[in-house]
Amino acid sequence: MQNRGVIKFRERKKQILDFGGIRFGNITPTDIDVLIEYHNKCYVIVEVKYGQTEILFGQKLALERMCDDFEKAGKPSVFIISRHEIDNPEEDVTLAKVIASKYYFRKTWTAAHNETTEEVIRRFIKKYGD
Repeated sequence: MQNRGVIKFRERKKQILDFGGIRFGNITPTDIDVLIEYHNKCYVIVEVKYGQTEILFGQKLALERMCDDFEKAGKPSVFIISRHEIDNPEEDVTLAKVIASKYYFRKTWTAAHNETTEEVIRRFIKKYGD
């Protein structure tokens, strides 16, 4: 069995996907760092930022709306913003250990209290995915 969740093609991961040229008025594409659809019961979205880099308004709005839409469809959904301090771009960032900064759930932002991203995800899945 393959090692799930690890990068299979590390060199390809370094290749930039340029969104230039894709624009609809003021709307441009955004990326999502992590999306978990858990057993058709709930969704987890994670955006990881370096240091105090702020999430762009459009990306934040799109991911909030995505959570709201999932909720309307009956699927509890959380959007987590996590932050790391690894300055070396050659060093891997282990998502499970990255500290969650805040999360959006049912139209409300809540500060995370020194929890790792993994802890926040596990707590959410335990409550809404089982």
